[in-house]
Amino acid sequence: MFEAFVQHYPLLGDAVRGAQLQRLREDLRDLLRYEWALGARRFVATERSFGEPVPIELPLGGRSLFVRGTMDRVDADARRTLVRDLKTGRVSPRRGKTTEPDHVGDLQIAVY
Repeated sequence: MFEAFVQHYPLLGDAVRGAQLQRLREDLRDLLRYEWALGARRFVATERSFGEPVPIELPLGGRSLFVRGTMDRVDADARRTLVRDLKTGRVSPRRGKTTEPDHVGDLQIAVY
């Protein structure tokens, strides 16, 4: 998969490719260790929508925020539910038409 990835996202030179592949392997090992340490959980869903057709109300002091969206993954055990929203790690610099705050993207990060 890494080789397919670099066909669309070129990395300059074998040293850079090797370093990024090693980073990917280490990140995957860390993720697997973390998952294993959490213990057994029951898979619930991926790409689970919420707030459709009626947004969910989040009371915030004297006001409310109404949200809807999609959760990337949901797992559960006897005591808790784990909800994840995975990110690419890519940044989106604010330039040109995107210099102003984005009420959708910026709010999503704030709600987290």
